Formats: sequence, structure tokens, C-alpha cells
Amino acid sequence: MAWPIRSLILYLGLPLLSVGALSLYLWQKKEEEEWKEMIRGLDLVERDVRIPQNSVATLVGAGGFQIREIQEMTNTKINFRDGENHLDYATCRITGKSENVTEAVDLVMETINKQANWKVFEMWVPASSCGRIIGRCGETIQSFAKTSGARISLDRKEGQSLLKKLVTIRGTDEQIRMAVSLIEEKVKEDEEARNKLHLTLSNRPQRGQTRISNGSDPAIKKPEYERLIATTGDNTSQVYVSAVASPVHFWVQVITPRAADLDLLVEEMTEYYNKEENREPIDIDKITKGQIVACLMTDTKWYRVEICSVHSRADRVEDSQIDVFYLDYGESEYVSLEKLCHLPSDFLKLRFQAIEVQMVGIVPMEGETWTEAATDCFVDMTYCGQWRVLVAEIVGYKSRSKESAQSGSPIPCIKLYDPDGEPGVDLGTQLVQKKMAKPALVEGLSPHFELNGRDESEEIW
Repeated sequence: MAWPIRSLILYLGLPLLSVGALSLYLWQKKEEEEWKEMIRGLDLVERDVRIPQNSVATLVGAGGFQIREIQEMTNTKINFRDGENHLDYATCRITGKSENVTEAVDLVMETINKQANWKVFEMWVPASSCGRIIGRCGETIQSFAKTSGARISLDRKEGQSLLKKLVTIRGTDEQIRMAVSLIEEKVKEDEEARNKLHLTLSNRPQRGQTRISNGSDPAIKKPEYERLIATTGDNTSQVYVSAVASPVHFWVQVITPRAADLDLLVEEMTEYYNKEENREPIDIDKITKGQIVACLMTDTKWYRVEICSVHSRADRVEDSQIDVFYLDYGESEYVSLEKLCHLPSDFLKLRFQAIEVQMVGIVPMEGETWTEAATDCFVDMTYCGQWRVLVAEIVGYKSRSKESAQSGSPIPCIKLYDPDGEPGVDLGTQLVQKKMAKPALVEGLSPHFELNGRDESEEIW
């Protein structure tokens, strides 16, 4: 005869807390049994596979593409089991039809075994080619990793520019060969563009490489940048990280209704410029530093950019190279004149969304230069360009130099947190724990957002 739960507990003399614990255990047990019953009813099976901790990142892949590809190929669902990770391994559960699960297990093990045969290959590339290799928000280098199956890291140290940067590729012989081919193709593209630029500079009139003005067309009022101002009592805001120069210098987008408006703006601009009659070309003789124009990207979409410098050639205007800054994302690159068009004022109503910020509380382990490992780790921790929600704690504000294009608008100094990470531990502290940064004092900051001397910290967006 089965004893009632209450009688059993009283008999054992368990405290009230144990009653709750036992009830929760029985409820979870019931849920697990119901789930298994449902799986059996659907003719599905589950299988747990232990994955060495040093192989988890390889199995998941950049942005999760590797594990998604296995799921799609086998029509299965693969999840890592919460609370069952071990120091040496993590447990992933594969669910699906029996034959599909078997295939998925084989692919998972094949992926892990390939890593055991991985080799490390290093190659040097011109520092000037790094922008093309990385791409906007890391899109190009991520696509190379996805296409080749190799892991690719690029030396992006700050400080004095070096003539060459080191690229490290990890993978099988075939993966390395493919990755090298893709990288060399980008280097060749950049060399061709640079050769054209050098030819332009050697033949142009003596009138200066860059022409500077006070900004864009006087008839068009230049909008302000979006501002990172705390709207909660704990001085925090939700953000995306859109571009990274180093663990202490990067760009974010604030998650507000205006962030969603940016996607709509890009679509509207693309639809507008897809009509040939709407494309008003830029006159190379009238283009100026600070001018706001529209730019066509390789993804066939149009974006708002600011002219940073102009490298023109009088006899071959089509070979002119324009250095532009993507006002809504924080990236820079050289583009040809034909990719630029005048921007109607209707597309300037939305504030520029890229906000330059600085991380406080950390410094490089040695000197003033951040290591490749530290920068790459920070890129991974922030899910740069992958639109992962993070929390920025605003510590204070730092004045910009008078030479800055945004002079008068202070730089937000922040600490960054992952909502799914360890509670109360910011990403800077995590870099310190990983021995990729050293702690530093936070001092000399203003507690308020002062625009041209006016405190606007209380403004609510």
C-alpha cells in the first residue's frame, strides 16, 4: 500500500523545507516522465553525448552556424543540458528520429575528431588589408570561417600601426588551404585598390589630399548622434555592440524604439536608391570632409555615411577613393565614388545610432597595447555584430578632444554585463579573471552628460 506523501514526511520527521524540496522533485520527475512519454508517442529518441570542454566552441561554431548546420542536415534538435556540465566535458542531448539521431551523433563526433587533427597555420597580411578581411562588424572574416570550416583570428593590436598583421588559422589541411585562398583574394583586392590610390596621389594637382569644410551641405541640418544616457535608477541601458576596436574602445547601439527604426530606414533607403532616377551622383570637386551621403554596401543595401577623407584623381575620377564612416554602426572603409549618392534630408530625421564608448576599470596586461587574444575574447563575449542584448552600466562621461568630429558631446564610460552571465560580474572583470587584462582605477569622469556645458542627464528618450 502506497503511503500518502504527507504521512511519509511526518514519519521521517523531515522539516517543512524538505516538504517543498520533495514536492518539487516529484513534480520535476513527473514532468520528465511526461516528456519521455510524449517523445515515445512521436516515435522520437533522445541521446546524450559528452563533448570535451575544449571542443564545445568548435562544435557550436561562429555564431552557432556549425551546430545549426548539423541540426538542419539531420532534422534533429541539439541542446546542451543545463546544470550537467563537468570540468572536463559538457553534455549535449540530441532529439529526433532514431536514424537521424544516429547520423547527428556521427557528425558531432566527426567534428570533434577533426579538431584533434587540426593544425595551426600563420600568415602575415598587410595592415592596410585588415579592414577588407574583417568586413563590417566582422561579417567577412566570419563568412571565411563558415565557408572554410577553419577558425581564423587576426592580430588587431592598438597603438602604432605595423606594416603587417598576423593571421592565425586553425583547422585541417583542406580547411587551412581554403581559408588562405579566401584571405589572399581579399589582400589582392586591397592591393589593387591601393595601387589605384597611389597612382591617383602621384598624378593629382598640388591641392592637398583632403579638402576640409565645416560639414555637409549647409541646406541640410546634420542630425545628432543617439546618446547613451541612463533612464533607470541603476544607471543602466540595454545595448548591442556593433563594432570593436579594443576591449576599451568600441561602438554600441542603444535598444530603443529608434533602434528598430534604423532597420526600417535602411530598407526605405535601399528601396529609394534601387530606382535609377533617384540616384544623384556625388561631384568629386564638391565633396567635402564631414559631408553626409548615402553609400551602397556589398550586401546591396544603402547606409548613411560621413566622408572622412577624399583621395581624388583629376584625369580618372572613377578611380577616386573615399574614406567613409558608417554613422549607424561604427565601421570605416574605403569606397569608390560610384557607390556614393546625395542623401535627401528625409533620411536624416533619425539620429545616428553608433555610439562611441569606453570601457573603464581595465588596462592591458602589458604596456598600452591590447593583445589579439584579449580583443578576440572581448569580441566573442560581446557577440559583436550579432545583436545580442547586453547591459551597459554608465559610470560617467569623458570629454572629447576639440579635434573630434563630435566635439562637445562627451564619451560615455561604461561597464558591460551579459544578462545570461555570472550575476554582478562585468565583462571587464571577466577579462581580468582570464588574465587578459589588469584592473585599473576609475577616475577623472564627469557624472553627468553635459552637451556643450548643458547637463542633459535627466532627458528621457
